[in-house]
Amino acid sequence: MTVKKTGLALAQVAVTEVDDASDLSKASGVVEVFLKDGRQFSILAATPAWFEAEFARLKLPYYFGPSILFLRDLKDRTVKQAVTAMTKEGEGVLIQHDTPRTTLPRLLAEFKARHF
Repeated sequence: MTVKKTGLALAQVAVTEVDDASDLSKASGVVEVFLKDGRQFSILAATPAWFEAEFARLKLPYYFGPSILFLRDLKDRTVKQAVTAMTKEGEGVLIQHDTPRTTLPRLLAEFKARHF
């Protein structure tokens, strides 16, 4: 099966709801993606360091649920680079990562409450 790559026109990318902006290499947040055609996507994002620390804090042995965009840091440049790459793959990647309007800390806490 051949996957057709297509670029989508970005209007704006914004990082919101950062849990700790003092060190963006150890943070989570929400990436809001706005396309020029009017569609919006909300993507949960985290650095591996943040995710590892949160996993340990919550004592989670596993996680499944909405997709997470992992980034080296949550700096605007890194986020824009990642989202630009995602849009080049087509809307399917954005749809796959689009999440319920929430944050990762809240999502993981709810996951723990449901499963442990």
